[in-house]
Amino acid sequence: IEEAAPAAAAAPKAKAKAKKRSKKAGGAMFEIGEIVESYYEDDDMWYDAKVLKDLGSNSFSVAFTEDDSEQECKPGYIRKKMSEVDRDGPIEAGEWVNVYYEEEGRWYRGIVQTENSDGTVTLLWDEDGEEFTGKPEVMRKMVPKLRLDELSVGMKMEGTVKSYREFGMFVDVGAEREGLVHISQAAEVERPKGAAAFDVGERVSALYEEEDEWYPATVDKVNKDGTFTVTWDDSGEEDGPSTVEASNMKLLMPRFPVQIGHKVDVWVHRIEPARTSFERGQKRELPGRLGLSMFEGGRAPQARKKPADLSAFAEMDSSKFIEGEVVRIQDFGAFVRVKAPDGTEAEGLLLPGQIRDGFVENLEEEMSAGDKVKVRIARVDPRMRRMQLSMRAD
Repeated sequence: IEEAAPAAAAAPKAKAKAKKRSKKAGGAMFEIGEIVESYYEDDDMWYDAKVLKDLGSNSFSVAFTEDDSEQECKPGYIRKKMSEVDRDGPIEAGEWVNVYYEEEGRWYRGIVQTENSDGTVTLLWDEDGEEFTGKPEVMRKMVPKLRLDELSVGMKMEGTVKSYREFGMFVDVGAEREGLVHISQAAEVERPKGAAAFDVGERVSALYEEEDEWYPATVDKVNKDGTFTVTWDDSGEEDGPSTVEASNMKLLMPRFPVQIGHKVDVWVHRIEPARTSFERGQKRELPGRLGLSMFEGGRAPQARKKPADLSAFAEMDSSKFIEGEVVRIQDFGAFVRVKAPDGTEAEGLLLPGQIRDGFVENLEEEMSAGDKVKVRIARVDPRMRRMQLSMRAD
């Protein structure tokens, strides 16, 4: 292969303590005659090469397959051929990996040098060649990306949690795109018995009673009387922390059962291949999307929902647009979750004819689950517990 040297983030020198090099679990990192990838410094590129000789201490003599020229490779300048790596097997010496460094909340790349007897592995950072020893659980192999058309609904995969959003978590399963585990497809986080409604450090939306408005805040303290001390995001120099009842607080970010950088078993829930869309005479290239689920087979168990109280929405200005999140799409329309000024959340129906001017032939070409959309409350029937939404101004 020909590949530019990766521009990895600067390795955490001060925090990644150098350790004495451990011995490999067994055998040489590469076999004589094996095709590997070798870094050629003059070109700042990686090329395919054949291993000629083991020089010891994870150094090897190689010959580039392109022109048979030879080179000695020190540790960090040679790695396993990406296309030959067992993507589902345990992490082994010689493999190129992406590592989640929890103290900084960032990902770094390096080449594994040794598999240690305590279950950890030792690698060299790409950026500065410093050693780092860590657990394989926070590492992901660098392998060729799977195309979406190689996947199928219901397929079980192992992934690594990359980031959180208010609508779900993104997981890297080795595909050409990260997959979204929507909150409806994530396992419920079980709270310890007797635990407070909120934890210190959690981000919430809380009612500021003096103004009867909801504002974002951070939980500072759990009080013995069941209330919480919060600090407002936009508090001025004269504004100190406030005490808020639990009933007047809502989480801004859902709780997820897996931490960022940790591995998780998921099932393919939905595949949307890349496609071309024509809207109002304009051509748009829409990237493919991958939906994942933490439930076997790719489907969350259906739970009977308690009908929502829509009285708060009935009082809202029908001409005012608010932000909503697409929850699911049916043939007859999309269900969008919206929030009233008092914090009440409910789902409303967005019919195809209320998305834009003109005929909407395929709703899935317009939006997908997890998308943020601007809608207005078009009609509310509190008795029947139904709410219709619109993205149109009229």
